[in-house]
Amino acid sequence: MEYVCGGDLLSFIRKRSKINEQTAKYIFRQLIEALLYINSNNIVHRDIKLDNILIDINDTIKVQ
Repeated sequence: MEYVCGGDLLSFIRKRSKINEQTAKYIFRQLIEALLYINSNNIVHRDIKLDNILIDINDTIKVQ
């Protein structure tokens, strides 16, 4: 697993009192695309939660 300097999505949300709508849409779209990719490869994650979604400085996510 590569190093992602932004931490997990839970920490990202807790650091901010609000996330603007554009950022939330961007993150949510990435999450949906990641889950569709995982599912298309016949993989079931079974533990999707904020702690297992990593986010970098550019608000790009990685599902752990």
